[in-house]
Amino acid sequence: MNVLSIIKNKLNLIVGLLVVALNLYWLLWMWGELWYNYTYRANEILYMYMYSYWILYVGIGIAVTGIFAGVQVARKKSTIGVGISIGFTTQIIHLALILFG
Repeated sequence: MNVLSIIKNKLNLIVGLLVVALNLYWLLWMWGELWYNYTYRANEILYMYMYSYWILYVGIGIAVTGIFAGVQVARKKSTIGVGISIGFTTQIIHLALILFG
């Protein structure tokens, strides 16, 4: 193997893990917000600001899709460009859901 293929393999792994990490953050954050909504409904604890259920479900679905895309890039089943574009798109959609949802 030459040096260029080794660098490309490492770059695939780095980009894939970065996409997975960013989407895992959003997944855990949305899951936490969903848990706050559940505790509010069950225990009538009032929080400062709560998101609608549909925003949380859509955000969790997008995060799972982004994690799947990151794993595909890390396993070299998908190209780096596809992984970066999916990762960037999922981050924009999450921010739009949070700000405008």
